[in-house]
Amino acid sequence: MLIIHSGYLHKHSILSRMEFLHTTVNAALESIIKRLRHLSQELLVAYQAVDPDGYRLLWCQLDKTALFGDELEKTECYLSTQEWRQRLFETVTAVLNCQHLLRQKTVSPPVHCWLDRLDKLFADELRLERDENGQLVTLSLLSKRGTYRICSATDPEATIRNHGGNKKDFAYNVSVLATIHFIREIQVDTGSRPDGDALPDLLATYGDHQAHFPDKLIYDQAAGKGKYAHQVDQVSDGQTQLVAKPSPPKRKLGRFNHLDFVLSEDGFLLTCPNGRSSRRKYRAGHGDGYNFRFIAAQCVGCPLLKQCRGSTQTPTSHKLVFISDYREDWLALKTYSETDAFKDDMKLRPQVERIIAGLVLHNDARRARFRGKQKVAFQAHMCATAYNLKRWVSLLRQKRLGKPPKKRKRFCAPPPISGSSTDTKGGVGLMTT
Repeated sequence: MLIIHSGYLHKHSILSRMEFLHTTVNAALESIIKRLRHLSQELLVAYQAVDPDGYRLLWCQLDKTALFGDELEKTECYLSTQEWRQRLFETVTAVLNCQHLLRQKTVSPPVHCWLDRLDKLFADELRLERDENGQLVTLSLLSKRGTYRICSATDPEATIRNHGGNKKDFAYNVSVLATIHFIREIQVDTGSRPDGDALPDLLATYGDHQAHFPDKLIYDQAAGKGKYAHQVDQVSDGQTQLVAKPSPPKRKLGRFNHLDFVLSEDGFLLTCPNGRSSRRKYRAGHGDGYNFRFIAAQCVGCPLLKQCRGSTQTPTSHKLVFISDYREDWLALKTYSETDAFKDDMKLRPQVERIIAGLVLHNDARRARFRGKQKVAFQAHMCATAYNLKRWVSLLRQKRLGKPPKKRKRFCAPPPISGSSTDTKGGVGLMTT
């Protein structure tokens, strides 16, 4: 079996565990104005490197004050809201003009890369309104920004890792696949990638390198979805059992959810808790699955109307019930989670924390020393290699000396001294054993 851990850098019968650690990015978060200016600077540096003559002509056409500011301008934190918006507008206008001038030229792939990053920044952060001539008229910040938005031009591949609530980190996700003693595979993803999404890629890489798949793959509830169970089964060709606590389906208080509806074996008939059925099946546009439609006439006079629709009044519209493509995979995951084998498997999962602690505390895996996913991945692989070598040497030493592994020292009360019947200091008699 294998076990998995997720976080940031912020055929043998084996149990594989997977976990994530976060690796803090070697870059600082930048405001949107600083990102625009920094990305523009990198764009111009890339263009100058491939076409110095063209850059001389371009340099004369740029509004450098609007693009990069001047030495005497106020720091952003001292600007009023109106002043900040005005500076942002001037900077965006200058950046758009720079992009327009460069796109009229034949540019190299590195220049295209920086142009695309600027386009992504605009798409993820700003709403731009132009007139009929294509000139910028107004702009505003998007209320819902892009998930994989660029947060620093120093390392454009790094993104924000969201832990829920207000806990967020600017970090890379490092997925660790390990046995009880050794790390078998490691993978680095940008921070915004969900933890469970790394499962199929990591397992496929493990299969390519080891020429087999683990019997079981232990993970936390982040992988307790039917989609991930299906992907693990597909990648391993049914050889690997995903061991994870299934994520409970959403349920409003006192209301039914999709699990209360019975799906026929052929997948074409859905029956509600009151025994009424529907064959009206349509592919859903918001997820991997189908919507079954129950028309209003089917729900008239139903005693379970309130639990199903949330109202006791006569229905006037149809009801949609979403059935996921991975419903059976989730049910299989749930069935296995109720077995004694699942409980025994989950007892092994905490052991991966020792491996994560070893990577973080003794192999410098918490903080990225490089920039870019490829270089951070190299660092993570070297940290894992160092951990495995040290663990290997430790196990060989134990085998050579014939000593069992060291146990953690625990505090306890000292036993009574043999032959003594009283405590002379305290004056209280103690029975000896």
